[in-house]
Amino acid sequence: MKAASVEDAKPDDVPLLQDKTVQTIVAAGGGTFVTGLIGTVSNPWTFLTFALIVVALGGGLWLWHSGRLELKRGAA
Repeated sequence: MKAASVEDAKPDDVPLLQDKTVQTIVAAGGGTFVTGLIGTVSNPWTFLTFALIVVALGGGLWLWHSGRLELKRGAA
């Protein structure tokens, strides 16, 4: 077994758009969310709520895709 070094403990600093874990979480959560909502849109209030959530998610996706949303690790 190889001894751990200081370099092994440093963060990866992978951009959020390229982090495979974040992409998987977004895809799985989004798919589950949309699948659950398909059957619930049965009245105007539900449709309005669904539309507002879609707009909010679209804004978040735009921030993520444009690189304006970053997750930085703070010093411990």
